[in-house]
Amino acid sequence: MKIVVAITGTPGTGKTTISRRVAGKLGSCELISANDLVKEKGLYTGHTKDGEIIVDMRKLGSEIGRRIRSSSSDAIIIEGHLLCDIRVNGAVAIVIREHLGTLLDRMEKRGYGRKKIEDNIVAEAIDYCGVNAMGNYTEVYEIESGAVAVDQILRIIKGGRPKNKDIEMLGELDSILKKLGKAVI
Repeated sequence: MKIVVAITGTPGTGKTTISRRVAGKLGSCELISANDLVKEKGLYTGHTKDGEIIVDMRKLGSEIGRRIRSSSSDAIIIEGHLLCDIRVNGAVAIVIREHLGTLLDRMEKRGYGRKKIEDNIVAEAIDYCGVNAMGNYTEVYEIESGAVAVDQILRIIKGGRPKNKDIEMLGELDSILKKLGKAVI
């Protein structure tokens, strides 16, 4: 039986790094990047005025389903921030969470524009990916990014369950917005 895991979270939480590490520890595993699929298969309808790709979510979902069905691997890990907004049939969703100060540092190092940084900081603070994943998946786990994330995901894949931990980032938003020079909400 194939195990399918959708790893999602806001940009900068560590999804790609964690996914690669998990896949490296599994024997027969296929790692699929949703962002790479969008670019490779042209699964977008255009661009925003800021140059961001407008993803055709229906086509992305169909392509992911096709890749899962055609895979001969025992485990399939799909990673990408878009996965919280689509349903991947039969997948367990894992939402990677990260503290807002760390996210700010990572996004600044990547050269993200101020608006994109602010939008992603607020999305993480309000748990956008977690809330949306709950509406799209039967089984959802939120895991804090960091050294233990790989072990927790491996435990889930093997049928275990991580300890539930309340991951609250909203309380960090005030200080981050002040750092960005924004009025406090």
